[in-house]
Amino acid sequence: RLGDDVRAENVDAYELGHRRFVTRDLWYDIATFYNVYRHLLTTGPSPLSPFSNRADARTYGIEIATRWQATPSWRLDAAYTYLQMEVVVEAANLTAAVGANRQENPHHQVALRSAYDIGRNFEFDATLRFVDELPALNVPAYTTMDLALGWHPWPAVELALVGQNLLDSHHPEQRLVNPTTGVVTGTEVQRGIYTKLTWRF
Repeated sequence: RLGDDVRAENVDAYELGHRRFVTRDLWYDIATFYNVYRHLLTTGPSPLSPFSNRADARTYGIEIATRWQATPSWRLDAAYTYLQMEVVVEAANLTAAVGANRQENPHHQVALRSAYDIGRNFEFDATLRFVDELPALNVPAYTTMDLALGWHPWPAVELALVGQNLLDSHHPEQRLVNPTTGVVTGTEVQRGIYTKLTWRF
């Protein structure tokens, strides 16, 4: 229970976007956003009333995506996201409770994907991702790659061999901070290779 004096958080969200088909095989999508948050949940040192709504924030940025059907069997996708976050807390001894620190969210993210159909029943996918650093959580920027080879013996069945995070043996992606205790829990993502069977019915 957070307390009777805690109010709901409010957000006003604004978005503006544009999509264009340059050719039949090439399109791009650009979207901008601006969000204003009010009465964000905060935590403080008082044991009697540790929670309050004494923070405001605004976020803005841009998302860009494009797809090119290079050949009937080969598709290329690219995406970029920029995020800027600004947080105002009423008092220095208060902390915004849920991820409102601008250094807890990556400013830049980039993803490149290639999808290639090998014959009628096989497909090969490759995805390269870059995620910017998280200074407040001491998480460095990282680049990683995922590969997948899929086989469709029947239209409703897929058997896939997948490799994830192949560029290094492990890397940190996130650290979670408990807003009440301040305990930091780290998340290390390891390189993985596995098979997957999918049956759609």
